[in-house]
Amino acid sequence: VLSFDGGSSSVTDLQPQRWHYYRIEVPETVGGEAVLGWELRVKDWVGGNPSLVVRRAQVPDSVNTYPNSSWPYTSNTWNAGYQMGISGDGWTSDGNTGQYALDTVDRVLSMSMGSPLEPGTYYVGIYNQSSSEA
Repeated sequence: VLSFDGGSSSVTDLQPQRWHYYRIEVPETVGGEAVLGWELRVKDWVGGNPSLVVRRAQVPDSVNTYPNSSWPYTSNTWNAGYQMGISGDGWTSDGNTGQYALDTVDRVLSMSMGSPLEPGTYYVGIYNQSSSEA
């Protein structure tokens, strides 16, 4: 379980083609203020090729966005089982700056409440797509 507001965690030695999961409860309000959105990041990673995947009410089972890749851009709701997968930085689609680069590009997912974020239970998965440890 990871806190919605400011929660962070370190993942080390994530084996190739393996997952690391978190459960996060997205509330309607934090400290009496309405939640306006949510941003998630995988940063400061070395080696491997991590993907960031968020799925509502279920554990992610692939790195793909579904039910289709246009869903998050065309909907104001996030149904149970729908998921978003980010394997680039989420803004420019940049990947790792080199095979052994230490200055890798973050994986970023940023969304607004109601577009398509909704209060509820979400599972965040970090998946190492490469054949080396992340």
